Amino acid sequence: MLEYKSIKTRSGSCGYSTLGTGAPLIMVVGYTGTLFHWHGKFVNELAKHYTVYLIDNRKIGLSDSSNEETMPGFAQDIIDFIDALSLTKPNILGWSMGGVAVQELLKNYSNKINAAVLLATVPSIPYTNPDFFNFVRDADKIPANEFRQGIYYYFFSHNQHKKTKDELTSNALKFKNYSYRFGQSAKILQDTVIQRWPGMNASDLSKIQVPTLLLWAKNDLVVPESSQLFFIKYLPHSKLVIYSGGGHFLLQENYQQIAKDIINFIP
Repeated sequence: MLEYKSIKTRSGSCGYSTLGTGAPLIMVVGYTGTLFHWHGKFVNELAKHYTVYLIDNRKIGLSDSSNEETMPGFAQDIIDFIDALSLTKPNILGWSMGGVAVQELLKNYSNKINAAVLLATVPSIPYTNPDFFNFVRDADKIPANEFRQGIYYYFFSHNQHKKTKDELTSNALKFKNYSYRFGQSAKILQDTVIQRWPGMNASDLSKIQVPTLLLWAKNDLVVPESSQLFFIKYLPHSKLVIYSGGGHFLLQENYQQIAKDIINFIP
């Protein structure tokens, strides 16, 4: 059972949990995510090779910040966490919206990062499946239970809904002092930040010199293949790995192979 704790940063605080030994690997969860959404076996596999830091986004758990309410502000939250723990050249993994924050971090702080992993993410919001984008945009008009079912549909994909949900529940990490769920204040903030994000253009990506691993599943209903082709075209020192299934929550179906691919990629 993991301990959930908090560290004071220059902009506020960051709630996190850590396990393993070795070079630091920071993991940033995506939209609506908490630490419960990481696949426990995946994290434990990585912890055999790295000191894994699982961090909460702002306004979830014990995380909060006075940085600006933008994606660069979210990236600054991560940098503040790195500096608070005096981590030297950590590796970083961002999943979905977490990958968006990591892109902004790489854009402005590449010198602080050893290697990056972008898991099921996009270089700009227009690359997101428009049906999913419209669903999220109109969430305040949808009953809570209907919204939850819609999130399952998009995140888990058509034919993986029940299997992935069951795997997510059974393989969630266990914490002795962490019971947070995604709340309204966090949702409002994330929706605002996502809508304000201008995205990364070809010039932005071409300046990033950090080795970057791109991971994506063919049946992802949130992130289309075109987004990954844009990354691989303009992001130097990048490698794309495509999995046949798993949807947007591809860790649940492919955790062993994804862990292996990350371990083999990070220098």
